[in-house]
Amino acid sequence: VTFEVGNVEQESKDLMRVTHEALWKGIAQVHPGGYTREIGKAIEAHGLAHGYGVVEDYTGHGIDEIFHNNAITILHYDSPQCNIMLEPGMTFTIEPMFCIGKWQSTIWNDNWTVQAKDFSRSAQYEHTLLVTETGVEVLTLLPDEERPFPVN
Repeated sequence: VTFEVGNVEQESKDLMRVTHEALWKGIAQVHPGGYTREIGKAIEAHGLAHGYGVVEDYTGHGIDEIFHNNAITILHYDSPQCNIMLEPGMTFTIEPMFCIGKWQSTIWNDNWTVQAKDFSRSAQYEHTLLVTETGVEVLTLLPDEERPFPVN
């Protein structure tokens, strides 16, 4: 989750809102028989429609006994190469990151902190999901989190 700290200007608030909306646009694509590509297409389209760069260096990933399981990769942009059919029981994350500038990023020396190479503001949101027989369950839903779009 991206949090506001201090006096945050409207441009950053808008970036945060649109990134959160894009997460939910991606979640709305999750259902049995759906494809991972549709998640990325929905996220990318929402970011680009608002003029944001979609950071391509980081992806969603499968969740199982190994936390960062690469059995399934969720891109946050459209790619024909990432088109796995979703099946009940799959668990994975969706974690889009948008920036005000260009999408390229760099990692600080702490090997954890990520920033846009052009030093522009960025925002990221993440949820862990379970594909159910009838749709999707958001496993990491915050108690007071707003859902900007309906999801099954």
